[in-house]
Amino acid sequence: MRGIIRPNAPNKLTLPLLILVASFSIPHVSSIAPFLTEMSEEFDVSDGLTGQFGTMSFVGTFLIAVGLTPFVQRMSLRRLMVIAAYIVGISTVLTAVFPSFWAVMVTRLLAGIGAGIITSGVLASVPRAWSDPAARAKHVGLIVAAFAGGPGIWSPIMKYIGDGSSWEAAVIVYGIISVIVGVVAFSLLPALPGGGGATATLAQRIKTSTRLIWYPVLGQVFLNRAIVRAGLGSITTFIAVFTIYFYPGSDEWIGFMLAAVGLGFIAAATISGFLISRFKGPAGTAVYFGFGLTATTALISWVTPDPAVTTALLFLFGGCAAMVMTATQLLIFQHSGEHQASAVFMSGAIAPLGNVIGAIIAGIAVDASTDLTAFRWLFTAIGVAVVIPALLAARQIRNQRAIETGCGAD
Repeated sequence: MRGIIRPNAPNKLTLPLLILVASFSIPHVSSIAPFLTEMSEEFDVSDGLTGQFGTMSFVGTFLIAVGLTPFVQRMSLRRLMVIAAYIVGISTVLTAVFPSFWAVMVTRLLAGIGAGIITSGVLASVPRAWSDPAARAKHVGLIVAAFAGGPGIWSPIMKYIGDGSSWEAAVIVYGIISVIVGVVAFSLLPALPGGGGATATLAQRIKTSTRLIWYPVLGQVFLNRAIVRAGLGSITTFIAVFTIYFYPGSDEWIGFMLAAVGLGFIAAATISGFLISRFKGPAGTAVYFGFGLTATTALISWVTPDPAVTTALLFLFGGCAAMVMTATQLLIFQHSGEHQASAVFMSGAIAPLGNVIGAIIAGIAVDASTDLTAFRWLFTAIGVAVVIPALLAARQIRNQRAIETGCGAD
């Protein structure tokens, strides 16, 4: 009827606003990462210690994703994301104001909490706003691209502001912009309310949430996403070490290599909706591009004739990673039933662990051999491991469909 608007009905601004909010999902890289050296000098600590600001952000992301998983199914995602934008903004402003290193560690934990809500909240909004599978695939790809594109946009802007004034001024500007985005999102986004489980007790919600890991297909998908993030975490953390060892005197390529991973990720995610339809849906896409990750990790590890070749391979690696992440996100939507939001938040808790674990074991591997042989084997193994859960998920889906059509299963 005229004059009646469904509270969760998407409008023309829904997707652009979700993309805008998504660009604030990695506040550590976007706001303070360009200024870690200046912060080390100001706080009189090592660069290694200021690097732990990023670790604290990941911890915050993990904690909030785990904490909200049992409850998010019935929550208004708009309200959650708006609160998250405020948390990111205020904690970032406090980062510039507080004079204590340990106080800043707390603000980065809070920023990670906000970032975790944004990441999972934006993705969980897609099935609530759009029911058409093709629209979901296209929109998820664009949002995933925004996750990676945010740092690519905001980090250079903050660096420019910081070079012209101070790192504190740049960080405050980022925080204020985040709060403004929260106000705009609250004003223009549809409500995107939750539903289901009204009579469930807290114990029942927690039990249901923990069982998501054992849902058919979801367990393999969660593992697959964690492994992909481990690969991203290991290579991006130690790309400088890799470049300096294999291409001495070519330090200027480090920035290009890091950019190549991000650009490949953004480019592939942007067109992933189109590509997924060409590769037999999300399950087939995860398998095909999983093999792509296997090939690119092996080539990056063992074929090092020239930094330009490695840069091109890193671009392809980023693209394959984006395709797998987008495809597996769609599988989460398809196989989580009425617990889509909870499954997205569970994934938001598990996947970042992949980054942390990847960086930790890669650090151990780098120290294990001076010629980086251990690191090369580790990175290759991660590429191989990506395919295993993707194949298992695809087989399980195929067997389910065979049973449903009465054709039997293998």
